[in-house]
Amino acid sequence: MICSRCGTEHNDPQKICPKCGLNRPKVRKKWPKWAVWVVSVGGSLLAIGLGIWIFFATVVNRHWLNGIWEGGDVSLEFNESEQTFFLVNGDNILAGTYEQSPDDFTLTTEDGAIYVYRYEREGINTMKLIFTQENETRRVTLTRYREEDVALDPIETE
Repeated sequence: MICSRCGTEHNDPQKICPKCGLNRPKVRKKWPKWAVWVVSVGGSLLAIGLGIWIFFATVVNRHWLNGIWEGGDVSLEFNESEQTFFLVNGDNILAGTYEQSPDDFTLTTEDGAIYVYRYEREGINTMKLIFTQENETRRVTLTRYREEDVALDPIETE
């Protein structure tokens, strides 16, 4: 047999060239014990961190709007368990259901009208509400002063 790399003639039954080592099986080096430990601990910490992040992203953030918020001439009340809201904005009073996304919430009133309010979280109990009113963009800082589920009373009209 002739080696295709160096041209040496040999009779090795495993077809390994004695001169250049062509077709010699590669020996895999084992990882040092400290590297295995670092990867194991790092992976475990990453999994724990991911679990905590998923918990806060789903459970805690989903309930973030719940409660009564006030600021400026806006008062906003969310009942998370029933997905209902009550909004007083100056002379405007709205009630109905809501859906929340990470940066806005959509209010659907009882008569079917839909309003979208964007918000930016500024703290645990503070948010900046951004909405359009009479062709003007308004920014109002709201502070939550009560967090528990609230019973929304229907509006009594005269």
